[in-house]
Amino acid sequence: MISELYDDRRCLESLAGYPVRGLSYPYGEYFDKFIDAAVFSGLEYSRTVQATYGFTLPGDFMKWHPTCHQSEAEKLVGKFFEKDDHVRIKLFYIWGHSYEFDRDNTWEYMENLLKELSGKDDVWYATNIEIKDYLTAARNLTVTLDGSALYNRYGIPVYMENNDQIIKVDPGESVTIK
Repeated sequence: MISELYDDRRCLESLAGYPVRGLSYPYGEYFDKFIDAAVFSGLEYSRTVQATYGFTLPGDFMKWHPTCHQSEAEKLVGKFFEKDDHVRIKLFYIWGHSYEFDRDNTWEYMENLLKELSGKDDVWYATNIEIKDYLTAARNLTVTLDGSALYNRYGIPVYMENNDQIIKVDPGESVTIK
């Protein structure tokens, strides 16, 4: 498994010109030994096809369950944009394959779906690895024992909310919290 993962990464990286850091499981099927091999070979996340129909953030990036398949996404758009006082960050993770647009004649459906989802100032449109990197940085902020300061040891800025104020913690920066 590890040899095959290395070979696949080498081929994809030579085509893409950048490090391949994630994958999606073939047919959505995975097992613990494969996850261990994927992590050993340097992969950091993998998507399943197990729909949650919710908007929660991933707990385990190697078992990253999406919100839904692209064919089911339209019925969840309204729910995604509903205000929920108990949830500060929502992730609408739609999975699918481009060949399905031709096979299922869904180009118009996808165009309409993306029009509904696009152009929102309060939505971050991100790739899997951008989400993984950001959440890793946010979850690993170093906090002083008394909770009065944060330190960001990662290479991307992290935004936090404290007493209804947005705090930006730049890479390598310590920020005092009031």
